[in-house]
Amino acid sequence: MYSSAFSQYNFRRYSIGIGGGMNEPYSDVKYNDRSPAFTLNGDFYLTPFIIGGLEAQFGKLQGGDMANDKHLREFNNSYITSTLNARVALGELLNYHRPSILNSFKGLYIGSGVGFIKNKMTFVTRIKPDGSNYEFPGKDASINLVVPLTAGINFNFLDGWDETRYIMTLGYQMNVTFGEGMDGFNDPPSEFENDNNDMFAYATIGVKYCFGRKAPFYRPFRY
Repeated sequence: MYSSAFSQYNFRRYSIGIGGGMNEPYSDVKYNDRSPAFTLNGDFYLTPFIIGGLEAQFGKLQGGDMANDKHLREFNNSYITSTLNARVALGELLNYHRPSILNSFKGLYIGSGVGFIKNKMTFVTRIKPDGSNYEFPGKDASINLVVPLTAGINFNFLDGWDETRYIMTLGYQMNVTFGEGMDGFNDPPSEFENDNNDMFAYATIGVKYCFGRKAPFYRPFRY
């Protein structure tokens, strides 16, 4: 026989955080390199498991090889992204059972958002180095729309009142860009096979500090 009850959990509405990791572009060139990147973020918690936020990401995206690339292209982009995002974690969908292994995975989340990427080429092959003097079309600086698709897991660390004060997060993000600014090349698709969106992946680890006014969260469970 089951009895129903409600548990109450107090959480804080805001957090700020930092993170870092490695990115990898998927661009118009054949060879793409991994590079370090960093994030700053601020979040608002509608519940402990429904989160909206602002994120700034900055680093380098680089790829190509002037010696071995099919078209002798190479680029190095010093980029910044600014995005609005929303995430939902598994804990929002669960009615907790005691004991339950699902409690260990309630921090699993997925999310998406929209924003902009500011591209600045610190190096780009603009003239093909084969004596043909062909000029690769494209821009050395641009701003494009970007849509991040995210997944990951949060681990909460409690304070002396059994309330979440710090959050460690492990995440993976695929950023889809709209435009041809990420690698600086905008060559004809028929010849250069660049008819897909430029994208870059970002694997990150970060930490967040929770603050602000508290709010109650109620969750039914059975025992």
